[in-house]
Amino acid sequence: ALTTALGLLSLYTSDIMPIKKFGLFSAIGVVATLALLFTYLPAALEIWPPGYHRQGGDSRDDGLFRQIEGFWLRVADLVLKRYTLVITVSVLAMVICAYGVTKTKASVQLLKLFDEDSKIIRDYEWLEANLGELVPMEVIVRVSPELIMPSSKVLTERKESDPEDIFRLRLIERLEIAGRIQRAIEHQFGEGENRVLGRGLSAATFAPEPAPLGSGTGFGPTALERMGTNRLMEDHYAELIAEGYVRSDMEENHKGSELWRISLRLGALNDVDYGVFVHDLRDVVEPIVSAYRYRDEILRGIDKNRRKNDDGDGYGQARVAILGGTDPLANNDPSTPGTSESREDGNKITSVQQTELFSRTLAELLVIANFDGDWRADWVDSPLSPEDLKGNLGVYDCIVLMNNGNNYDLEILEEHANVLVDARDHVYDYEDEESQTAAQRNDAIQVVYTGVVPVVYKAQRMLLESLTKSIGWAFLM
Repeated sequence: ALTTALGLLSLYTSDIMPIKKFGLFSAIGVVATLALLFTYLPAALEIWPPGYHRQGGDSRDDGLFRQIEGFWLRVADLVLKRYTLVITVSVLAMVICAYGVTKTKASVQLLKLFDEDSKIIRDYEWLEANLGELVPMEVIVRVSPELIMPSSKVLTERKESDPEDIFRLRLIERLEIAGRIQRAIEHQFGEGENRVLGRGLSAATFAPEPAPLGSGTGFGPTALERMGTNRLMEDHYAELIAEGYVRSDMEENHKGSELWRISLRLGALNDVDYGVFVHDLRDVVEPIVSAYRYRDEILRGIDKNRRKNDDGDGYGQARVAILGGTDPLANNDPSTPGTSESREDGNKITSVQQTELFSRTLAELLVIANFDGDWRADWVDSPLSPEDLKGNLGVYDCIVLMNNGNNYDLEILEEHANVLVDARDHVYDYEDEESQTAAQRNDAIQVVYTGVVPVVYKAQRMLLESLTKSIGWAFLM
């Protein structure tokens, strides 16, 4: 009884409350029963003796008893005389049975507990074949208040302009964050043979398509179209809130932030490891979010440098050189980057693809920020001698080092660049302890991964870890 109680008490180490309580109360119950066994039961037997009594004679004289005793004596005799054979057969049986351990797979996925032919599995198959994926997951984009541009109506009513407004994002630009992330996720996980996702939903799904990027973004036709779309979205902002795809964060630490919801659906029968999937999801999302961080750093760096040199303020018609990458908008290809490699390596996204996602997002953001026409950002992906590097740095308002595969001299960059932005850490790797997500850095734009999928994954991991710990503690005790 005591060893049973200790074994049950080992379940108390679990982080899952029902298992924790079960272990504690079951152990208490076993010990309480033991106390009753040594106190109440003897007294009860003394006061109320059993009604049976021995019939007389020795049960050992019974024929059945002699047959059983004779059988085990013969078995014992065989073991003693043929002990080598018995040991060999026993060891072989242990080895054969132990081989089955290699076939054991730890899993707590609910659907794995059902038989393949059960009704619930057939129903899931039919629903996913005819309607779509069923397991929900949410990606929430949080935009801090300092990046939120007031509405056109508020700006019109203002008596004085706010210098910070030039760095902020209009409603259409904040909506595009959710749209970019949604398209990248759908492309990576919702296409090809390794498809695990269905179509996502976000505010961008219901919004009109923004005007395509191109020359004349400053105050040309494209800019006017985008301004019109932005006003239209502002008029319907309340409807987006009512639909549940955007919210204002009321949490104390993030009060005033905007929360943009991207709703995803995974296949229930795809045998997806939710933990790995969440990590792969970060590999797609974090480079896009990093592009917004560096967009802000570039614009603020140019503005600060101009003010310092009495060249005015802002970043209009600035020239930017990006070292270590090719212009992803050069061919006006609207497709999402990373097509070939993502299909070759399943859903695992590589560092090359992360760089493509980052560079494309950054290029689009700089075009929107008025880096167009003759002032479009220059992309340099060729070796430059120290002399060429020195001679060209002064031409640009800002130098962005995205990749140093061409061994650009960092000392020359730091000494001669008007503004130097080191963006080499745009690649996210969850296996690298120094690599951080936007949320860990507490950036102005960050992403929260939530919904049923991460919760189920946490529960799975905790169940398996608790099982391992409790078995270990029970064995030691």
